[in-house]
Amino acid sequence: MYREMMRIRILENRISEEFVHQEMRTPLHSSVGQEAVAVGVCMNLNQDDVIYSNHRGHGHYIAKGGNMGRLVAELYNKSGGCSRGWGGSMHIMDVGAGVGLTSSIVGGSVPIATGCAMGLKIKKKPNVAVAFLGDGASEEGNVYESICFAKVRKLPIVYVCENNKYAMYTAMEKREPSEHIADKFRSILHTEIIDGNDVEEVYTVMEKAVAKARHDGEPSFVECKTYRLSNHYEASYSEDFWYRPKEEWEEWKKRCPIEQIKEKILSENAENTEKLEEIERLVRKEVADAFSFAGNSPYPDRKELYSI
Repeated sequence: MYREMMRIRILENRISEEFVHQEMRTPLHSSVGQEAVAVGVCMNLNQDDVIYSNHRGHGHYIAKGGNMGRLVAELYNKSGGCSRGWGGSMHIMDVGAGVGLTSSIVGGSVPIATGCAMGLKIKKKPNVAVAFLGDGASEEGNVYESICFAKVRKLPIVYVCENNKYAMYTAMEKREPSEHIADKFRSILHTEIIDGNDVEEVYTVMEKAVAKARHDGEPSFVECKTYRLSNHYEASYSEDFWYRPKEEWEEWKKRCPIEQIKEKILSENAENTEKLEEIERLVRKEVADAFSFAGNSPYPDRKELYSI
């Protein structure tokens, strides 16, 4: 779990560092601070299970087994990218890794994930679909409609809401009448409200939710309380406190999911320090290799624009 979260964190940080050079001509939304959700969820999934994500989908893609080099190449719109360079950061696909798609439309991937679950049921496949959505997306009508449809048809799907408290720059308490997103769906299907920064809790709750979907055709809604330590999008500063209190940001930074699991690992055995350092060294090399792959990839040929 530590290794997988470090892969996401170090990659996202490197992307932020490189973005300022303006060679990535695609909007970017970092998942720094939310790594535990991606890892805790995807560690319960098989390769043939399918995830559908949103504009903040890098972490989900990596956690599901997507190729890091192909992701970075996609950010540069190179032909070696997972969407052949045509999709950019917010439109990622990798069928082989079980990444159905990510969508720039808020809530847009939720009905598609629900349709996938319908297809899995019709074909009698023993697989599960997972729809990642944010707290803001829960306010879209198609999310409610999809959840109702999944419950009525008993579809093998889990809706995972990453509640990071903000829809762009608007705090949840200014948009929602309830403290919890899950309260809106509690009367429809089974819901859970968990600490999205505790990767072990995410894993444990998702283990049960995935099993219910896979074996019983029972959909669930899991709300993960988390926080984006970077800003809404990559061109803005994480420590831009015009819309959120600095004290709030600092408190959530103390609850960093990676630092929490690292502290637990070291408390069990201080000699694990060297192992963690080796993990970080290997991950940094992997990230460097991913950027080298992207740099060596060509841009797609214009003739490919209308090809499938």
